Amino acid sequence: MYSLKVGSKEFQIGHEALSSLVSSIPDHPDNLELITELAKHPSAVVRRQVASKSKLSESALIELSKDKDHDVIKNLFYSDAFKKFATFELMKNFIELNDIEILRMIASNFESFDNCDPSELLTILISHPDPYVRLNIAQNWSTPKKLLKTLRTDTDADVRIAAHRDS
Repeated sequence: MYSLKVGSKEFQIGHEALSSLVSSIPDHPDNLELITELAKHPSAVVRRQVASKSKLSESALIELSKDKDHDVIKNLFYSDAFKKFATFELMKNFIELNDIEILRMIASNFESFDNCDPSELLTILISHPDPYVRLNIAQNWSTPKKLLKTLRTDTDADVRIAAHRDS
């Protein structure tokens, strides 16, 4: 049960109101303890809001990265703290979920993860059967020219066209 104390009165607060409140809480270190606590909330709606925060504690990141709700995972990709936290093993686990939106987010931002070797991520993603994933690699301006050359012979026309962007 969650409640909000205003003056001397305490009010019950439901998950929808709490979700709205989380989205309004400034992304500031002063709010880190509250955000960390809400990362454990039973409502995925609340956890989704928490996951999109840029300032997250390591314990909140660990909690959220194990979430079963794929939308919580997707929202983590907007978090600066997550980009600094994510390891190759964690990213590999996300890739194994085979959620196309998650795969596209990784392909679009493979260079943003401080603790991952981009070439390791690309080695896995470049051979993904869904052309949308490969398209995101071809459209990423950080994709090495060598991989773009490979993608220029892709089986999908859109991927081939995107890979020819600088030739």
